[in-house]
This record gives sequence, structure tokens and C-alpha cells, in this order.
Amino acid sequence: MSNENIDIQEHGDQVLDITELINPFPGLRPFGIEESHLFFGREGQSDEVLVKLSENRFVSILGSSGSGKSSLMYCGLIPTLYGGFMTDAGSHWKIVVTRPGGGPIDNLAEALLIQDKEYSNLSDEDKLIRKTIISTVLRSSSLGLVEVIRQLKTNEFQNIMILVDQFEELFRYRKLEAAISDLDESSAFVNLLLEAVHQFDEPIYVALTMRSDFIGECAQYPDLTQMINDSHYLIPQMTRDQKRVAIEGPVAVGGGHIAPRLTQQLLNDVGDNPDQLPILQHALMRTWAFWTENRKPGEPMDLRHYNAIGTLKEALSLHANEAFDSLNKREQEICETMFKALIDRGSENQGIRRPTKLSTIAAIAGVNEDEVMRVVERFREPGRSLLMPPYGIRLESETVIDISHESLMRIWVRLKRWLDEESKAAEMYMKLSEAAERYQEGKAGLWQMPDLQLALNWREENRPTLVWGQRYNPAYERTMVFLETSEKAYLTEQKNKELLQRRQVKRMRFTVVVLAAAMLISIFFVVFAFLKQNEAEKEAEKAAKLSREAVALQRTAEEEAKNARSAEAQAKLALEQAEEAKKQAEAAALRAQQAEAQALLEKEAAVQARAQADANAEKARLAGEQAALSAEEAKKAAAEANRLRYYSLATSMAIKSQNINNDPELKGLVARQAFDFFQEYKDDEKVYDGDIYAGVYGAYSELTQKEDSGRVVNFNQYIGHKDAVRSVQHSKDGKTIYSAGSDGQVLKWDAAKKTYQVIYAAPDVQRVVNISSDERYLAMGTENNNIILIDLKAISSRPLQLDGHFGGTVYDLVFLPDNKGFISTGKDGRILMSDFSTSKEIKKVPSPVKALALSPDGKTLACGAENGEVYVIDLTSSDYATSKIWQKDRDKERVEAVVFNNAGDKLAFGDYQGNVVIWDMVTKQQYGVTLTGFGAQISAVEFSPNDRLIAASSKDKTVRFWDLNNIYDLPTVLDDHGDWVWDISFNPDGEHILTASKDGFIRNFPLKSDEMALLINENFIKRNMTTTEWYQYVDEEIEYVETIKGL
Repeated sequence: MSNENIDIQEHGDQVLDITELINPFPGLRPFGIEESHLFFGREGQSDEVLVKLSENRFVSILGSSGSGKSSLMYCGLIPTLYGGFMTDAGSHWKIVVTRPGGGPIDNLAEALLIQDKEYSNLSDEDKLIRKTIISTVLRSSSLGLVEVIRQLKTNEFQNIMILVDQFEELFRYRKLEAAISDLDESSAFVNLLLEAVHQFDEPIYVALTMRSDFIGECAQYPDLTQMINDSHYLIPQMTRDQKRVAIEGPVAVGGGHIAPRLTQQLLNDVGDNPDQLPILQHALMRTWAFWTENRKPGEPMDLRHYNAIGTLKEALSLHANEAFDSLNKREQEICETMFKALIDRGSENQGIRRPTKLSTIAAIAGVNEDEVMRVVERFREPGRSLLMPPYGIRLESETVIDISHESLMRIWVRLKRWLDEESKAAEMYMKLSEAAERYQEGKAGLWQMPDLQLALNWREENRPTLVWGQRYNPAYERTMVFLETSEKAYLTEQKNKELLQRRQVKRMRFTVVVLAAAMLISIFFVVFAFLKQNEAEKEAEKAAKLSREAVALQRTAEEEAKNARSAEAQAKLALEQAEEAKKQAEAAALRAQQAEAQALLEKEAAVQARAQADANAEKARLAGEQAALSAEEAKKAAAEANRLRYYSLATSMAIKSQNINNDPELKGLVARQAFDFFQEYKDDEKVYDGDIYAGVYGAYSELTQKEDSGRVVNFNQYIGHKDAVRSVQHSKDGKTIYSAGSDGQVLKWDAAKKTYQVIYAAPDVQRVVNISSDERYLAMGTENNNIILIDLKAISSRPLQLDGHFGGTVYDLVFLPDNKGFISTGKDGRILMSDFSTSKEIKKVPSPVKALALSPDGKTLACGAENGEVYVIDLTSSDYATSKIWQKDRDKERVEAVVFNNAGDKLAFGDYQGNVVIWDMVTKQQYGVTLTGFGAQISAVEFSPNDRLIAASSKDKTVRFWDLNNIYDLPTVLDDHGDWVWDISFNPDGEHILTASKDGFIRNFPLKSDEMALLINENFIKRNMTTTEWYQYVDEEIEYVETIKGL
């Protein structure tokens, strides 16, 4: 596009026709060679790669996931080669692109043949023969690649570039190869590449892309390690300006225009995480598509289009769900099987891609290839590049299907769940395979319960197929026969046990009948005697009562007669007085009527005289009031505009402060000045602001950090647990904290001093802690079926262990208001009520309840279940009546947390997808909007003591809290955690919140930024901002002030 056209878009109302606009963003997939004109932000980097390639004929491009390795190759290096910028080699190049995948040498052979024009015209049978020949040559010696290139080469001056993309797939292939074969094809593949580089008969160059977190795996190949050390290029992190160019450049080339504030918002959302770059490209692709379909005349791409597609956090997941929801039920089942086949769990427990042929996917799913093709097409149609190869490439049986980028596994909640399910299924299959092998060798026996039951459940849920099983272990038939044999042996054993039990029951039945008859006769005589005694006692009591009532009635009658005589005399006197008063009142009324008539006549004359004057005066007054009102409104509008300007400036400064590194004083000055502006210009109703809080907290934390035993400790950390902290609770006065963790310890903390006392220790993981309202008892749920009860008034005494649940973990428990017991729920699907000595079952549910909440009046129990249901149980009814209040519309996702507010009229619950819903118990409908923003499942939800705030924690390492008076505002995010956040607890005054994290720390966060901001003072900072710093972080037009007075 010419500069003239761009200027017209930016400065005028004329814009190009929508039909002429082409989406310039590829989405998740890498940029292609033909899209180099859309590749912005890494200008000059391809030159550095070219130098290393020219000097060594080899270069490895390293970078984190999403950093743009493949795109730099396709849109940077390759066009540079075609342009002849490697002067020693010229511009005549043949580019061979391959990936290791599930057969590195076969894939290399196919990539070489695709470059041969004759190969594309062959029949399928001839293609297979040709590919087999080339693969055999490659495997024949370490110089096989050189020999094949010599055979296929059509021009002696032609240079060959072998580009191995996603090289880290080779390491996964090596592990699978070691499990099923004695061959070492991965080493042979590496040797082919290295020998091709080291020889000089043919001009062969090799470039590979690899994720930097796999660099350690290269040590398995010493020669390759040396080559990488000699010639590698680590892709640098893009600067903010480079990211800006990467956003605005394609928009301009595509003929569009983007609002500056949208660019700013995108840059803030993407942050410094390189893994966000593909997600940014996808969000831009979706925003562009929405803009072209919904924009107004002359409107650029703006925040409303960006928000409509779900922003950076939601766009990818929503897009993938949109594709999934468009499938019918059968296609959705095929889709799930397909994606499970395309993903795997890596060595670091992260998801990795597993490219798979279309024919293999069809065999795993047990469907024909056409059905799989229809599903694949839905996920790679134009504007939806979620699967590879990209749209337009014909799908065949041998086509390799792959997800476009690893970020899909991290962002799409459904795919994350499928990854977990596939990993667990594969783990169970591998355990079964190992057991079957050991059984065949005579080193182990058949499986027994409970392992057998887990394996049978796995078989029922996953219905494994031969093709699926052989991907993990080739001995599929042996494994399944082993499982069937174990099942038959168990069933036979159970039948024998039942037969023995029936014989014992028959012998005991006669004895029981005789004893029962004798007992019934005895009970009859005891009851008869007891009833007769009760009847006699009741008759005596009735006679005495009648006597007392008769005496009382006689006395009452005498008193009433005396009172009646006195009242009669008083009534006669009052009647005479009333007659006299009546006569006087009638005379006074007559005089008053006469005076009133005279006054009305005089008033009428006065009113008529002033009527005209009053009308004129009213007109003048109204005109004056209107002028004053207009002036006041103008004054208020100017003041409001000024207030909004400073408020916006405050939030912008807070964000800037978070990006200041290695200068704690400047970071503190910018954050403190942002807070001062916020305090002065904020809306009176707005107490909380997430950006201001993040800036102040980050600055204060950095200023107050200390070292303890070689590690950095923040001002709000409590250090005591040796493993994950699973639960945390305040005492009523807030002076004491109780916590439990995976290290098996329960600690009692002095909240002010941060010192602790171990009050219980055991090898069990302590999952949940709750304290009775009178603070007498502390109860803990463990992962071993039981509940531990500690008497806080006698800590030294031995804790009480209560059994009742069976089958594993106790998920949650709540004390009853009368402090005489508690209610618990566990993995066994039973809800129990305990009185500290015995337990009774109040409900058996089909789907285990993960979380409980008791209303403040103790009458209603709320339950959140694994199947996504939320229901309430009436504890006052004899049958514990149950009513469901919530069910997920799509994808039954388990509810992880429920809680009543302190007024008892609201119930909040959080689910596995990271959403929090508030339910109005009075109107029986959802209150406000669904609270979102988490990147993982919810672990806890709490209301503040005054019900002003609601907070939730998540396994995405954050806690977020919302001001319910401003529920549509963004939440404040507490993200200073090293791992999952398991639990939260407001302190009694509602000014702080405790968090319990998997990283082993308890943290105490102030909820208002002013507590920390006012401490950013001369005790930590010895200067104020310079004029240059003020211009940079505040604004040239804002009058300079001293942030820290007196310095």
C-alpha cells in the first residue's frame, strides 16, 4: 500500500472497501515464506543468522516456545538466501523443510522427494517405492544424505538448504525408539546432517530450530553439541517498540487502521512473555475479522472489537470452543480422540506436540478417514488456523496432522483436560504393560483390588484400541489378556467367598430368631408396666391442677365486682362534665366561623394585588437560576475531565512502575506519585484499583526485600512449612493464624510476630483446616479417609482421629453453629454429620462433593460437586431435602469451592474452568456477571467480613478480589506467588487477606494500597524524581511536585 493511502486512512474519513481488506495475521501457525511482507518486528536479525550460516554451513536457531523461531526462518532467512545476500553461494537455492516427527529419516526422505517435480506425477504405489529407495540410501551410511542430494540435484550450481523445524521432536522419538527397538535412528539422523555439513563435495547447508528448554537434551549427541556451541543464534526477546511494529505493520500492509489505544492495550496484555506472541497473532487475526464484519464507516480497529473476541486471555479458547461446538455429537467424539492423539506429556510435565498421520488418527478413533478430514477442516478453515497443514493443502491418508502451536495446550481449557486424561490413560496402560511382562516372566502375580478396579475403570472409560496401545507399548494383546485374566480370577474368588458367607448366614439365622422372640416378650412387659405408671402420675397431677384453678377464679371474681362499683360512680360524673364542655365548644365555633369569613375577604384582595408582581419576579428568578445552573454544569464538566485525566495518568504511571528494573528508588517514586494522584482524583465510591495496587505492591516489596538463608523474603511472607501450604484460617480476633500443609504439619502462628508453634505433625497431607466458632476445636481433613480433631484448649493432649469416610481424600468440612459437631465430604461421595464421636450419613451422592458451605443460620448446606452441579440441602427437614440451583450449560466441570456471604443471602462458587458465579439466594438467580480472568481452576472463594469484597484463588498462581459495589470493574490481582494458591482467609477487620501457596509460603496482603503507599517514604527513598524522569514517567504538561516532601 502506498503512503498516500495510509495517510488517507489516518487523517480522513475515507477507508478502503471491506471487500479489499485481506486478513494479514496468520494466527497460531508460523508465517509462511509467501507472507514475508507481513513479517515485522525482527528486522536485521536474519542478517546475523546469515553470517553464522555462511561461516559454518550450519546454524541452530534457539528460543522459547512462541518466540518466532520458525517465522524467522521462513520470512527472514529463506528470503535473504533467495535474494543472493550470501554472496559466496549466490541466489540459486533449493530449500528442503522437514521435521523429525515419528520417523526422522522417512520424513527427510519425503521432504527431499517433494522437491523433485517427477515425484509428484507418480502413482501412489510408485511414490511408495521411490520413498523406500531414498530411505534405504539414507540409512545405508552417514553420507547417505550427500548421496541422495547428488542423485536428485538438477543443477550443479544449486545450493541445498536443509531446514529441520521443531528439532526437539527428535528427543521424544529417541525415547519411544528405545522402548520398542534396538535401533538408533535418531543418532543416524543426526550423523546424516553433520556429515553433510562437514563434506565439501556438495554445497549443503543445515539450519535447525529448537526450543531453548530442550538444549540439555543435545548432550546425548556430543558432535551436535559442539556444532551448536560453535554456531547458534538465540532469538532475543522483542522490545516494546518491536512488538508495536509487529502489530501496526501488518495492519497497514493489509489496508487497515488501528487505534493507538488498542495498540497500547495489546502491548500491556502481552507483557514480556515471549510465549504470548502466537496468542497475540491469533487475537489480532480474530480482531481483524470481527472489525471487517462489524465496523462503522471510518472506524479503525479499536477496543470494542478486541473486547468482543475475548481479548488476549479468552480469544483462543473461545475460538477453539466455537469450532468444537459447531460439530455434531459423533464429530465431537472424533475431535476429542484426534486431539488426544496429537498431544503428549513431556519430560518436564508440559504439553508437547505429537504430529500424527491422518490414517493413524482414523484407526485410533475407529472411524473412516473422511470423517476425520471433516473434523480437521473445521479447525483449519480460513480464519481458524488451529491445525496444520494450513487451509488449502489437500488432506490425504499420509498427511501429517499437527496443532499449530503449543500455546493451544496451555490456553484451551478443554484441550488441557484432554491432555490430563490422555496422560493418565497412557500411564495406566504402561503400568499394565509392565505388570503383564513381569507376570509372563514369572516375577509377579495377577492384579488384585484396588489396582484391578482402577484398571477396569480405565478400560471402561477409555476403550483402548490396538493402534492406540501400540503407540506406547507394542505388547497390546498381552496387556489386555493380562487384565482379563486378572478380572476373571477376582470374580471367581468373589463367588467362592459369597458361597461360604451364605452357609454361615443359614447356620446363624435360627439362633437369631429364637433370641429375638425372647427379647420381644421381655420388652412387651417392661413397656406395659411403664405405661401404667405414667397414667397414674398424670391423673394425680390433673386433680391438683383443677383445685388450684378453682381458688384463683374465686378471688378474681370478688376483685372484679369491687372495681365495677367504683367505675359506675366515675362514669356518672364524667357525663355531666362532658355536657357542659359541649355547650362552650359550640359557642366558640360560631365565633371562629365569623372571624374566618372576614379574613378570607381581606386575603382575596391582597392576593389579587400581588399576583402580577409575583409572576414577573418568578420569571426573572427562573432565568437567573438557569444561567447559574449552566455555569455550574460547565464547571463540573471541566472538573470531571481534569479528574479523569489525572486518574488515567495515575493508572498509566502505576503500569510503568512495574516495568522499572534495577532501580528500586525510581520504581518506588513512580508508584507513590501514581498513588497520590489516584487518592486525589479517584471517584469517591472507588476504593480499590488493580493497577494502582500492583504498582504500589511491587515497589514496596522491592524496597523491603531481605535475604534469609540465601533466599529473598518479602515483607508479607510467613516462613515455616517445608512443603505446600494447603489451608489457612484466622482466629476471631485476628491475632492467631492456623495453617496446614503437605508436610503433614499444623502450625499455630502469632500473626504480628510471624512466629509459630507446631501443634500437630504426621506423615499425612493435611488438606483442609477449619475452626469451630467458639475456637475450641480445630479439625483437619486428610488424604487417608480420616479427620483429625484437636482440642485448642488442651493442645498437648492427643488429637482425636475420626473415621467414617472410605476411599481416600476428605475434601472439605464445616463446623455446625452450636459447636457440637461438623459436616464433612470426601472422595467416597458421602456427606457425613459428626458429633465428635460418631458419624451418620445424611446424603449419598452420585458425583463426589468437592466443597461445602454452611449458611450463617446453620439451616442450609451448599454443596459443589465434581459433575458441575451446585445444590443446597435443608438441614431442618427430616429427609434432608435437596434442591439443585446450578448446572454448567456446557462441559460438566467440577465445582471446586462454595461459600455463603456473612448476610446469608448470597452464595458464591468457583469451578475447574476458573470462573466464579454469585447466586442470589433470595431471587433464585445469578447476581451480577460471571467473574473471570483466571488461567486455571479455582481453589477457594471467600467474602470479606462486611461482604464488600469477594476474593478467589487459583492454581494459576494468583488471587483476585472484586469490589461488589463496583462489580463491573476489573479485579485487583495478587500475583506474587511462586506456585498454586490453595487457600485464602480475610482477617476479621477485612483489611488484609492471607494466602496459602504451594511454594510453601503464607502471605499477608493488605487489601488497600494506601497502607503500603504511605510507607514508601524517606525511610527507603533518599531523593525525588529528576525533571527528565518526571517527563518520562508523568508528563511534561503536569506541574512538577516533590513526591517525598522535604528531600
